[in-house]
Amino acid sequence: KRLKKYLEYHLENHPEETEETLSIQRSLREAWARFLEYATDSVDSREVTAKEMELELAKKSVYHAQQNVNLAQQNVNLAQKSLDKARKNLEEAAIVAPFDGIVSKVGVKEGEFLSPAAYTGTTIVELIDPRHMELTVRVDELDVVKVKTGQKVMISVDAMPGTKLEGWITFISPVAREPVGVVLFEDEDEEKRYEVKIDFDIPENSTIRAGMSATAEIIVE
Repeated sequence: KRLKKYLEYHLENHPEETEETLSIQRSLREAWARFLEYATDSVDSREVTAKEMELELAKKSVYHAQQNVNLAQQNVNLAQKSLDKARKNLEEAAIVAPFDGIVSKVGVKEGEFLSPAAYTGTTIVELIDPRHMELTVRVDELDVVKVKTGQKVMISVDAMPGTKLEGWITFISPVAREPVGVVLFEDEDEEKRYEVKIDFDIPENSTIRAGMSATAEIIVE
């Protein structure tokens, strides 16, 4: 306003100085333009600051949301571990037979509690596989050196004359077994015998039973 009044006064009292007046007017316009530019920049700066604040708030919201997701995932993992442990305990609580068969003996009663100490060495159930059996024989020390696992064996069952079953050696004891029964006098010259186990398959509809006596003919080279 002061500048405007000055221009009006100057034009009235010095009408001949038009060039100077024009210069002042140009200066006034330039000053006004700079003011408008400053005002516009200030508005833009405030808008940018507001946008930056909104962006920071959005980032914080995303961070907190991610923290909640991580916490929820940890809870899910803990719950899954608890579930897996419970399933494992349930599986270990059940005793599963390694094969299908016939129960020949039960060594415990229903509802009986077995502690770890009492469980050791306790036979809970004896199973017989009607399709597969094992024969245990004793071989003297002179012949056992010729016996090897995997060798074929011909088995004769005393209760089934004329029947021959084919088997194979699965185990040879590394130590001699003590004589069965009461020994009144120990004979140092008596031959030592080694336990040998033979597996064999049972033919379909066979009348062979567990516990029957049999002899084995081991085929050696």
